[in-house]
Amino acid sequence: MTLSLIIGAGWGFLLGWTQIRLNAWLSPWLVIGAAMPLAFAGSMITGLAFNRMTLAWHKAARVLVALLIIALTVPFGLAGGLYENGYNAAQLFNETGATTWDLEWLIAIAGVFAGMWPAWTVPFAQLFSHLALWVLRIPFALLPQRKPAANEAAHAVQPRAMTPPPEPAPAPIQTLPRRTRRSSILHRRRSPQAHAHAASNNNHNGARIVGHVEDRCPYCLDIVKRNDPRGVKVCEVCGTPHHADCWAITGKCQVPHLNT
Repeated sequence: MTLSLIIGAGWGFLLGWTQIRLNAWLSPWLVIGAAMPLAFAGSMITGLAFNRMTLAWHKAARVLVALLIIALTVPFGLAGGLYENGYNAAQLFNETGATTWDLEWLIAIAGVFAGMWPAWTVPFAQLFSHLALWVLRIPFALLPQRKPAANEAAHAVQPRAMTPPPEPAPAPIQTLPRRTRRSSILHRRRSPQAHAHAASNNNHNGARIVGHVEDRCPYCLDIVKRNDPRGVKVCEVCGTPHHADCWAITGKCQVPHLNT
């Protein structure tokens, strides 16, 4: 609080003194280009100091105290400016006009309010920063670029290439064990002549061997009977019998062969 009061009192004295010196030139361009912007900028800095240093106060109390301190110290600055330069107060005020002084005081008060609510300065600060970067980019572009020496380039640490992580191996497909296909000779039923020939060959030793082949459906692995109630479908390529309903499920022979 003490520091903010010192800043407010110092700016009030400086505001009165500078307004006397600038208005004494009787130049409207100097008043518009220097006196009024200086009054606004200094008051804004004072208001910002009160806003940041007296956080425990209410916002209205900060504004009122800042305006009061400036108003109490401005007359001392006016008196110092008049005494230092030897001006006649009444003659100076008449020559400059009351309108000029009123506008300067109003601009100073507006500066105090602008410092209390500084959010409006963000777009201007961004614009000024972009403008400053654009202006500074030109001389920096004209500077010579330093090239690295050969030994520096050789010993420079090369960044490691980012390699994608290895993809996980696909899970093995578990399949049910399938019975291997019997020989085409076993799949085909023996003819009656072959049975008779085999029986005649085995009669000389008193023993008889009878061969019997079971046809199993390669889809369900059940026996396919001659007159099976489920129906019988024989492949036209390899001659393997299937159940008719099993053939209807897949629509093709379940024994792999080349001429499919």
